[in-house]
Amino acid sequence: MADDDLFGPQDDRFHPAASGDRTITETVWWNFYVPERSIDAEIYLQFRPNIGVTYAGIYIWDGFCRHFTDLRYFDTRSYLPLPTGDLDDLVLENGFSMRAVEPLKRYQLAYDAGGEASFELEFNALAPPIGFNAAFADAERAAYAPGHLDQVGRMIGELRLNGEAIKVDCITQRDRSWGANRKEEPGYPPDVDWHSAHFGEELWFQCWLWHAEPVANDLQGGVVYKSGRAVPLVAAERRAQYEPSGVEARIIELRLTDAEGVVHELHGQVRNMFPWPGWFNMVGFAGLVEWRLDGRTGWGEVHDGRTVKGVIAHRKDKSRE
Repeated sequence: MADDDLFGPQDDRFHPAASGDRTITETVWWNFYVPERSIDAEIYLQFRPNIGVTYAGIYIWDGFCRHFTDLRYFDTRSYLPLPTGDLDDLVLENGFSMRAVEPLKRYQLAYDAGGEASFELEFNALAPPIGFNAAFADAERAAYAPGHLDQVGRMIGELRLNGEAIKVDCITQRDRSWGANRKEEPGYPPDVDWHSAHFGEELWFQCWLWHAEPVANDLQGGVVYKSGRAVPLVAAERRAQYEPSGVEARIIELRLTDAEGVVHELHGQVRNMFPWPGWFNMVGFAGLVEWRLDGRTGWGEVHDGRTVKGVIAHRKDKSRE
């Protein structure tokens, strides 16, 4: 699952795309947050090489947002051209740039929208990337992300919102996917519950499960990093409490079992959330989570990925109760 030789500098660049399939997609995702201000932020880039289109989103929020207009800052571009350069030294027309200073280790990110929002950040990896693409249960789901890496690191720098300078220093992660068939059908992809939890530089968790109620336990990928070692998760259970509509999680309980037989019980309090528009027939309810584990406090994120079709049906059912 974790292999120092699994990825190389080529995975900081565009991967060859099979010709003729317009759904082939390559993605880049970054996250940073300021816990004491309940500020969360994400950068999401989606490249569709066979149709020459880049989707780029910059999202910054600090409360429970029911709509994009509730965010502190929102900039989504759906039809930017593909960049002329490669991903290891990327500049986009929306003002975002990204440079791999040391491949798979150190990255510089910048964004400038004038006085409204800007940031200059550096990500320093704390461990090699980890691959989860082998965890899928069937071919349809595997096509969602045949090439994929996750990597934890420390993000430092400065965010400016409406002229206010805000220090950023958090342990977070990035991810990449490539070769993916990202369809835009109303019932795709399957509903998923994704979580990250960071308790300093020596202990962190990531897990994701196919969604189910009242207990999700179909683990699709996960790891605990402890004492310098990445240990796979072999079992997971999630229970959640939701706001009145029953869609957005507010409290999350995770029971995670690693390959060494250790059980980790995490309690999460969701501190903010917004409906992240990965694409317009799905929504990822993304939020900053304050985690507790054995008396320790950590921070991370939840992404509850849902089809819009499913959310509409759920809310109709709730309205009849």
